[in-house]
Amino acid sequence: MKTNIGLIPLDSRPCNYDWPLTLSKLANVNLITLDKSCLGTLHTKLDFAHIQSFLDEKLDCLHFLICPLDSIISGGLIQSRKANFSHDELNYKINYLKTLKKRNPKLKIYVFDTILRTSISTFDEKTKQYWQLINEYSRYKGQYLRFHKQEDYDEFQKISLQIPVEVLNTYEVARLKKHEVNQLALDLLQQKAIDFLLLLQEDSMPKGLQTLEHDVLNKIIQHKHLENKAWLYNGADEGSCFLLAKIISDIHEQPLKYYLLHPDEALLALPQAFEDRPYLENLSKMTKILQMQRTDDLKEAAFVLAIYQNNPLPKMEIADREQALKMVNDDKTRAFINHINMLLKQTIPVFFLDINVPNGGCWELLKQIDFLKLKAYSAWNTASNSTGSLLATAAIYCLQAKPDPSLTNLFLQERIIDDCFYQDVVRGKIHEYLRTNLLNLFDFKPHHEVKQLLQRELHALSDPFFKTVYRAYFPWNRAFEIGISYD
Repeated sequence: MKTNIGLIPLDSRPCNYDWPLTLSKLANVNLITLDKSCLGTLHTKLDFAHIQSFLDEKLDCLHFLICPLDSIISGGLIQSRKANFSHDELNYKINYLKTLKKRNPKLKIYVFDTILRTSISTFDEKTKQYWQLINEYSRYKGQYLRFHKQEDYDEFQKISLQIPVEVLNTYEVARLKKHEVNQLALDLLQQKAIDFLLLLQEDSMPKGLQTLEHDVLNKIIQHKHLENKAWLYNGADEGSCFLLAKIISDIHEQPLKYYLLHPDEALLALPQAFEDRPYLENLSKMTKILQMQRTDDLKEAAFVLAIYQNNPLPKMEIADREQALKMVNDDKTRAFINHINMLLKQTIPVFFLDINVPNGGCWELLKQIDFLKLKAYSAWNTASNSTGSLLATAAIYCLQAKPDPSLTNLFLQERIIDDCFYQDVVRGKIHEYLRTNLLNLFDFKPHHEVKQLLQRELHALSDPFFKTVYRAYFPWNRAFEIGISYD
């Protein structure tokens, strides 16, 4: 009998809905979830009544449940950044969660919750300006509260005068309310109402306001002896895929050894853009959760984790990549490429991660690799987003006795088309068209010419390599991400 895993998606985007479904097929489990039409979007939330109806109908047949608290409490990730819920609503929903294991004692509930990012969501050029200002406000206020330097106080006070009062107030109230939810999640874990918890720090920077919240949360974890069941590190949108892989790993109880390949490990010891701690700390926590161990002996490795990072100064900014990236053509990069190509001629599976810059990989680099022989590719959004989804794919692939090659290749195709072809090459052309026609990059209405441009440019890149017929689309009518459909 197949394992039944329930999923309450974080929202309707492909990374939170389509990808877990694909990985569940690769894992040979039943993923049971809500209809996409009712999920959270850029402007609408998932109604809690839909969650209740879904769980009331399906709870008895589930062995596991993947549950993002942002969907439960706020109706989606975007909505959680304003935390528009009352304490009565919060208490009602938390108490509802406490009933689930009583109703199905064999159910295991794996939860992830985001720690609020150090800024707001962007919906247009004006909120993009506020996004930048609030990030700087959070940086200097966090530094002041931690180190009490007058220059930091003066700076965050000066920045606060440039932000509308209602915008800043909404952000600061949301910080307090989200922090309360994070602590309630730890209470649920201690009370054994849930079985496992990820506290994923959304977009941030070192020494920001969020680090003070981390101090509180880490103390609770230690005081309540939850170290093996509660993990705090950088991430967000990869949570559902990652917890699916955690479930598969727990079912198999089989440690996996990996061989790490990189141009320069010293750069992996640095915080990456949008993150607040050394990248290797995030990687270490993720691999431990999935029972993965690093080995320097290629012969005993289950897979190769190839990570490209050759950028000592990653920037935290909303990606407006107007031109495709140029490959860093130095000795380290060439040696890295040659090593990957050598390994791709062998039987060991290779999983490739490009975190050199956020929001997309480098096509000029990828074309130097025999990429059709990769088992997976990831280069989307932040380093931890990319890493979590890639490790999830690697774990599920390596734990299968006979991984489905057609599913593996199809997901590889999707990720290359999205993470590399679109983000690196096509997105800048979409931006140019939108700006020329005075359309909002962050929230444009359905537009026939934009859709045609997307299809034309993507297929020009992908058709020489991939023969599967597909259609690309904008899930939320913004340039930030695309979806891939085969219907």
